[in-house]
Order: sequence, then structure tokens, then C-alpha cells
Amino acid sequence: MPRIPLFPLERMTEDQQRVYDAVVSGPRGVVVGPLRAALHRPELADKWQQFGEILRYRTSLPPRLSELAIIVTARHWTSQLEWQ
Repeated sequence: MPRIPLFPLERMTEDQQRVYDAVVSGPRGVVVGPLRAALHRPELADKWQQFGEILRYRTSLPPRLSELAIIVTARHWTSQLEWQ
């Protein structure tokens, strides 16, 4: 169970719904991790998800090498979020 649960979809504001839709229709496909908390501030969540999408999905590295860089960095910093 996430520490900060996502509020019910039917109670989202228009801005929250727009950001939520952008995330789930993009390469992530789901709102997870810190984006759940950030969605309480739609402007922050939107900028954060755009930045994250660029860093993870639009790099000059091939996808397998990009994933390797992510897990090596996660291991170095003991990032539990990445391992889950």
C-alpha cells in the first residue's frame, strides 16, 4: 500500500485530471511513487512528470543501456523505489 494514496479519480480537479491523463497515456502508463504526492499540486506534478519522461524515455542511450544506468545508480544510492 502506498504511503500517500491517490485520491479517488472522480474527486480530481480538471488540472489534476489533465496531468493524470498525460501520465497514464504516456510511456509510464500508471501514476506511481512520488507522482502520487505531487498530483496534489497539479502544476508541480505536470512539470515533474515531463522532466522524468525526458530523462527516462527520451535520452540518447538505447533503452537497455538506459535501464542499466538506472539500476546501477539505484544500487549505488540504495534507492528502494527503483528496486520495487
